[in-house]
Amino acid sequence: PIAFTSKKFSGAEIRYTTGEQELLAVIHALKEWRCYLEGRPFTLKTDHKPLTFLQSVPTLNRRQARWMEFLARFDCVWEHIAGRINIADALSRHPSLHAAILVAPVLRPRSTETPLSVDLAERLKAAYASDP
Repeated sequence: PIAFTSKKFSGAEIRYTTGEQELLAVIHALKEWRCYLEGRPFTLKTDHKPLTFLQSVPTLNRRQARWMEFLARFDCVWEHIAGRINIADALSRHPSLHAAILVAPVLRPRSTETPLSVDLAERLKAAYASDP
């Protein structure tokens, strides 16, 4: 992963159906990274299978229709990943939900110092000076 985003549901959004909440998460992510995704084909992977059938839904409410209009801007293919093979990362799971948490020791970086020989330092200075 190269970036993460999160959003807390509003009071109304909490009452959305599971499918709408999943779609709202996709919409939020696409809005967040729109500048990277518009105009480029990409695969959108989800463990919520109903999302893969969005284009074939016969009737949509206004909110869903607005979201589908937004999704039409992107060249994406939806791919379902079964929950049992979708290995979630630690950032997608709240730690308070786990019975036991293994805490890794903090690794501190070590610094080393290697002195430069006078000859090498002079050659580097000369190389920098002659570099256009």
